Amino acid sequence: MAEEKKLSIVERIVTFLELNDAGKLQAFFKREAKKLKRDIKGNEKNLDTLGFNHEQGMEELAEKLEDAELRLENAYLSVDMDSIKTNEAQESFSRQYWVSIELAEKAVQEIKTQVKDREEAFNNEKEDIEAQIKEIKYRIKKIS
Repeated sequence: MAEEKKLSIVERIVTFLELNDAGKLQAFFKREAKKLKRDIKGNEKNLDTLGFNHEQGMEELAEKLEDAELRLENAYLSVDMDSIKTNEAQESFSRQYWVSIELAEKAVQEIKTQVKDREEAFNNEKEDIEAQIKEIKYRIKKIS
C-alpha cells in the first residue's frame, strides 16, 4: 500500500510539473515560440535601422543633386563676354560651353540614377525583411 501511495504522489508531481510527454511538447513549443518572437524583434530593429540609413542616404543624395543641378544651371549661365568677341572666339568657346553643360548634365543624371538605385535596393531589402517577419509569425501561429 505504501508503494501505491508513492506512485500516486510521483504521478501527481509529474502531472503538476508537466513532465509527461504533453508537458514536454508544450514546453518545447513555448520555448521555440519565444525564440521566434525574438527573431521578429530583431527583424523589426533591422527594419528601423534600414529605414534610418535609407533616410540619411537619401538626404545626402538630395543635397548632392541640388548642388549638381546648381552647377548645371551655372554651366548654362557661364558665358564669358571676352570669349565671344569674335566669330573665331565664339566657335572655340562653343565647344567648351557645351562640354561643360554635358558634364554637368551627366553628373545630375548619375545622381538621379543613384537615387533610383538606392530606392530600389531599400524597397527590396524592406520587402525581404517584412517577408521574414510574416513567415516567422506564420510559424508562431502554427506551433501555438
